[in-house]
Amino acid sequence: MKLKTKSLLVVGFFMLLFLGLLLTTIRPILLEDAIKLDETNIQRELDIINNQMISTMGMIKRTNLDWSVWDDTYLYIKGDYPEFPEVNLQKATFENTMLNFMIYLDDKNQLVHQVGYNHEKKEFLTLGKEFYKEYLPVVQSKNNEKTHLITTEYGLIVTSFEPVYLR
Repeated sequence: MKLKTKSLLVVGFFMLLFLGLLLTTIRPILLEDAIKLDETNIQRELDIINNQMISTMGMIKRTNLDWSVWDDTYLYIKGDYPEFPEVNLQKATFENTMLNFMIYLDDKNQLVHQVGYNHEKKEFLTLGKEFYKEYLPVVQSKNNEKTHLITTEYGLIVTSFEPVYLR
């Protein structure tokens, strides 16, 4: 073998050895940095989701409070305004408030009215007679928090409960 070929083989061998050592020492550092970057991105996305949920819960709570202090709501729960659902619970109500359902209970937690709305199909839903009972444990809890995030078989639901205030 010529000197030129031997030199090329020796240089090539040491280059490969150097690259191998370089990759084995740098790779863990690069992976560690990539993991930290992923964790930072995941935390940022979780913060965005959390803030969005807090915002949505606040919006639903404000909407619910607005309806709970309304004289028409009080009169309806009391039984003096039977036209309330047909006058006030229109498709536009659900589209403007982005609510999926409303449940009205009396002071004994008995159902007065419940209505659901499908935003994708833009039509009212027929809720089962027992639908409201799924939320009674939360309504009856001694917890002062009136807005909740509940896990159901269909996913997460933001709920807000507010008593109808007397005039």
